[in-house]
Amino acid sequence: MIPTNKQIKKKIKKNKIHIEKKPYFSLVRDFLELNERFSKDYFELIPLFLEMILYPLYVLYQLIIGDYSPFHILTLFKTYELWIDYFKFLELQAELNSWIPIVKKIGGPWISTNDSKYHWYVYADAMERMVSQKID
Repeated sequence: MIPTNKQIKKKIKKNKIHIEKKPYFSLVRDFLELNERFSKDYFELIPLFLEMILYPLYVLYQLIIGDYSPFHILTLFKTYELWIDYFKFLELQAELNSWIPIVKKIGGPWISTNDSKYHWYVYADAMERMVSQKID
C-alpha cells in the first residue's frame, strides 16, 4: 500500500534522509539503454572487447609505424565514445544502487513489477515520491 504524503514526510524527517531533486526516470532510461549495450553474455562481449581494447591497440601500432589512414582517427574517436559510455554506465549503476537503501529506510518500494527490466523504475518512482515530500 502506498503511504500518504504525511507518512512519507514523517519517515524522511525521522530517518534524516537528504534527497536531491534529480530526473530519476530519465536516469533509469539512460541506464537501461547502456545496460543493454554493456551487460551481455560472454560470447556477446567479444565484439565489445575487440572494439574497446584490441582494435584501438592495433590502430595505435599502425600509427606508430607510419600508417596515417583517416579511418584510424575515426576508430579512435569511436573507441573514445564507447569508453565514455562505459564510464557513464558504471556511474549510473552506482547511482541507482544507492537508491535501494534510501527507499528501504522509508519502507518502500511501494509498487512492484514482474518484469525485471522495469525494476529500476520502481525505485525511481519511490525516489520521486520522496522528493515531492521532502522537508527542507
